[in-house]
Amino acid sequence: TNKLAEFMSPLFDLSRMKQPEAFVTTLTHSQEYMLMGISTAAALVAMLVALVMYVNRAAVPTAEGEPTSSLQKLIYRKYYIDELYDALFVKPLNALSHIFYSIFEILGIDLLVNGIGKAVTGTSRLIRYAQNGAIGFYIFAMVIGIILILLLNLPFLS
Repeated sequence: TNKLAEFMSPLFDLSRMKQPEAFVTTLTHSQEYMLMGISTAAALVAMLVALVMYVNRAAVPTAEGEPTSSLQKLIYRKYYIDELYDALFVKPLNALSHIFYSIFEILGIDLLVNGIGKAVTGTSRLIRYAQNGAIGFYIFAMVIGIILILLLNLPFLS
């Protein structure tokens, strides 16, 4: 019995219902064993080749800065994926962020926030002269306020 296939069978039930011909196998047991043997032999040959090439060999890879072939340079630079990503995404987004910073941040948000702060500071400098502790000045300011309220409530101004 094929215990792995039986164990994983529920995973493929919907796929079997959709396309049943894809799951029909016509291989005999001897063909399956032959395919398993070929793949195992290929893996063993690959391990043997790697052992000969990298473990039993006394040669050291080329040192940094020495000339190499174009293929070695391409593989060493990881097919230039990092450079491509940098050129396509990182540099344009950095440029865009510098534009947003210089236009919106400095000319917009900073001017607004700093302007509000300067307006409050300037207004407080003017108003603090009214807070001088002289009772006569406070009475004068109240009289002026009452006159303004009465003038604004006159019927001919409404």
